[in-house]
Amino acid sequence: MKLDPSDLLRRSRQARSLDRYGSLRTVCLAGLLFLSFYAVTSFPAFYEQGPTGEQWGMIGAVLLSAILLLQTERSASSRSGKRPHDWNSAGGTLHAFSFRRRCCSVCGARRVLAFQEKGKTLRLLTPGLGVPEGSTLRYYCPYCADTAESHAQDLPFLPARVRGVALSALSQQLRGQRGYRLEQGYRMRFFYVTLVLCCAEISCLYLARRAAVWLILPLVCGYFLYVSFKNMVIAFHTRYYLTADAVIQRIPGGYARFGLEPGSSLVRFSDGDRRSWGLYTATENLLLSPIIDGQEELIRRLRDACRDRGCPVVE
Repeated sequence: MKLDPSDLLRRSRQARSLDRYGSLRTVCLAGLLFLSFYAVTSFPAFYEQGPTGEQWGMIGAVLLSAILLLQTERSASSRSGKRPHDWNSAGGTLHAFSFRRRCCSVCGARRVLAFQEKGKTLRLLTPGLGVPEGSTLRYYCPYCADTAESHAQDLPFLPARVRGVALSALSQQLRGQRGYRLEQGYRMRFFYVTLVLCCAEISCLYLARRAAVWLILPLVCGYFLYVSFKNMVIAFHTRYYLTADAVIQRIPGGYARFGLEPGSSLVRFSDGDRRSWGLYTATENLLLSPIIDGQEELIRRLRDACRDRGCPVVE
């Protein structure tokens, strides 16, 4: 068997990347176990005379630390391939999907997740939806029109987030251009859910004054409040910009760039809501769904840009 040094190096880098996220998961789980042990052994004593202000501060710090550790563990789990569809990662809560970078070994293009029912044509799978029972999972290459598993390879995950000097240059480039926001109704739903969870958290904290065992309520409710608040911030902050060679998504703290380059493709998903589109790139993928205000205009401009750049549009 002939050994390919470049392939061995690639596999080694991928293994180190997954191991890094695996180590982070281990640290988070260890931290959660330590906080659980501390809470079980310490908090009941606080209630004997009634928790003081300082003790309530300690209880709050432990609950917040547990929530942050749990959220970090879930994010690391997604990036290590445990959960391929992640809706809770920074910058990807709404639209970035799949931390698995499956590419075509023939042309190098990003492959599209699809499924095929017996006796029926291939259908492109919308992220987050399950494969129907009895269907065969496929990875479709828009360039080669090929689904052969032998021509597919996994490459290390590359984030789309723009960093360093390029961030300032990109910010100047987008100044004055139209940014597509998410629909107001969609944004307000996050606001109302966050408001309800905030009221529920206050009620849980009131109940937690009775006994230490009731602290489990603000912990559980607080986790969902944290996730909802994070989603709300991203929903109100998100903008989509179209340049000559990329789609730019504004995210909290910066931008993510989804380039229209060799290997990229624009596909319309054939299951579920056919108005949803996916931009597959060499880094992350971008889901362009109807919740974007002005999505039809954005897709029309994007299709023209893809054809100008030689990127296939699959409908």
